[in-house]
Amino acid sequence: MKRLSLTATPYLFTYFSIAYISGIAFSAWQPLHNSFVVIALSTLLFAAFTIRRINSVLFPYSILFILLVLGNYHGSLSTRLPQSATDIYNRIELPADIVLVGYLRAMPSTGPDSTTIIITSRYLQQQHHKHLIPCNGQVQLRMRFPWPVEYQPGTLLAIRAKVKKPDMFRNNGSFNYPAYLARKDIRITGYVRSPAQISAVTQATSILHKIRYLPERIRMQTGYFLDQNLSNPNHKALYRALLLGDRSQIPEPLYEQYKASGVAHILAI
Repeated sequence: MKRLSLTATPYLFTYFSIAYISGIAFSAWQPLHNSFVVIALSTLLFAAFTIRRINSVLFPYSILFILLVLGNYHGSLSTRLPQSATDIYNRIELPADIVLVGYLRAMPSTGPDSTTIIITSRYLQQQHHKHLIPCNGQVQLRMRFPWPVEYQPGTLLAIRAKVKKPDMFRNNGSFNYPAYLARKDIRITGYVRSPAQISAVTQATSILHKIRYLPERIRMQTGYFLDQNLSNPNHKALYRALLLGDRSQIPEPLYEQYKASGVAHILAI
């Protein structure tokens, strides 16, 4: 067994990756129920640390089963619909025109001709209804104008938008965009027509709230600094990709050049 451990150790990361990917692939055939995932993970974690104290050689292999279950859970997220009655997905019939009240979750992603944001919803008002109703869940909104810089991550906003389910590309074998968003816990997308349909809601915020959104505020302010001080669009796009993890502004020809050179991975940091 000791010999097996010495042989496997240099490749543990590869084995861990294979186990996790196998769990994701297995979820397409048999997704595990949430309650089973909780019980399985609790049992496997207890067994793993028990094995570690008895025989540390077997400990890395027990982690493989934990990663298999985690991979299955992650892969099945795209097929799971929200169960909470207050989730925005269950609150409205799509498509719909709504007023959405929620927090800007992260730095906006700015492309050549559009801006994309994610809102953590708190309230919504449907068309022809007078009152706001509580809700939760993530909503991705797109607009064809620059994002107002005064609205930072963590700002409570009221936004009028046309929302719907994410569109599935019609070509066979094409990228499954709704499943991709679902794995990010986003099942509703929308469109904002004008900056006039966005306004900040005045609200006292706690220190914890400010700390929670501080990293994204720093990212957004850094991105704004780059936009204001770099005149070359390619330089600006590269700095945003390398420093902020935002590849939305990289022109396709430039990205293809990086792929051809075999160094496109540095843009995915």
